[in-house]
Amino acid sequence: MADEKQIIIAIGSNYNPRHNLSHAEMILRKHFPNIIFSKPMHTTPIGIVSSDFINRIALCSTVKPLDMILKDIKQMEQTCGNTDRLRRQGIVVIDIDILKYGDKKMHIDDWQRPYIQQLLKEMNLI
Repeated sequence: MADEKQIIIAIGSNYNPRHNLSHAEMILRKHFPNIIFSKPMHTTPIGIVSSDFINRIALCSTVKPLDMILKDIKQMEQTCGNTDRLRRQGIVVIDIDILKYGDKKMHIDDWQRPYIQQLLKEMNLI
């Protein structure tokens, strides 16, 4: 049997964010029954011109391999209505990123963002 890996997930939306975060969280709970979420945090956009975001961090564990998790995440984003066309317009219906899978850190630049640091601290993850 595969080893269980801890996963840290970043979730954000700048379009009807309360609704879209709630929808994404419902889907994530189906895939990761043991998931827990940070409180939501309002943030200004970084690197794009758009409406403000609401962001959260989530923590869960899984035995699924990373490549399968990444495919599942892409499908979750599409299910929530995320498209490349909307992203080009600065509309992020939902963004779900794996920040850490087991010992492997991902999206390294995101780790330095103040809101990520604050949410990680609030969840006692750093």
